[in-house]
Amino acid sequence: MLACLAFVAGDVMAACNAPDGTEVELDYSIDPSRDVFAIGESATMTLLVDAVPYATETLDTSGVSTTENDKHHKLTYADGKEDSPGDCSITFDYTVVKVESVTADSSRCFDGQQISFTAIPLPSGTDFPSGCPIWSASAGSFPGGNVGPSVVWQAPSGSGAAATITATCGSSSACNAVTYVHIDREGGGGSLLRQARDAFTFVVEPAGTDVSISALSVPPSLAVTINDLAVEVDNILDDTIYAYIDNVASVEFEASLPGTEWLKNIGIDWDLKKEFRKIRQLQEATNFRSVGCDCE
Repeated sequence: MLACLAFVAGDVMAACNAPDGTEVELDYSIDPSRDVFAIGESATMTLLVDAVPYATETLDTSGVSTTENDKHHKLTYADGKEDSPGDCSITFDYTVVKVESVTADSSRCFDGQQISFTAIPLPSGTDFPSGCPIWSASAGSFPGGNVGPSVVWQAPSGSGAAATITATCGSSSACNAVTYVHIDREGGGGSLLRQARDAFTFVVEPAGTDVSISALSVPPSLAVTINDLAVEVDNILDDTIYAYIDNVASVEFEASLPGTEWLKNIGIDWDLKKEFRKIRQLQEATNFRSVGCDCE
């Protein structure tokens, strides 16, 4: 039915004569109603004679365009004037697009973080048709939706691995692989007595991923040594302290992926056991024998 057909606006109708000599007007409708199609997409052109459907043909979308509007489909009103067949035909120019490649603003991130992806069309400079591309991922999600030329992908949390992000438009597709990195620690934290050391290691998944570790803030009661992913934390309180100490000392570690802007902070707390020490100079000045005690 004519009411179900979608019209492409802005085209000039062609005049033609019917067999009885009356003048008729030629127009066309395109379904779906646009002039850009995905490669392999089903699309038709209908010739309208005085706004009435006359003939419908399938558009060729099997090959991608080399330039914009380089595809042409011609429909002819067969009952037109024999001496002027060109006046009784109408031509539709259109573009067939595919996904040429997929770009990402980063090839790595930490788990739970986000990367933006963009699909590049061919021919260059054209727009994708509505509803294209459709995105999929071997892991993670698209919090803002998975349709359109650009999307935001969010990596899974709690693990690290490689993920493949794919953009599909019609029968074409392209993908990009990224790595999301999870970092955890084996050991670290808990009680730390005076002059004691806590040694632990950061563990990276996938194994072998290049991650740099640094300490952002170190309290004066602790000393931190970092060797690649191995860390040593020393309680450097000495026995000249005349105080009760039962506070928690915290170190904020920062993990980074070299060559990217991605960072992840990891805070670790140590409970410095309660201690009591008398100042040696006070003992000597008063010549008073006193006994210090350690209280835990």
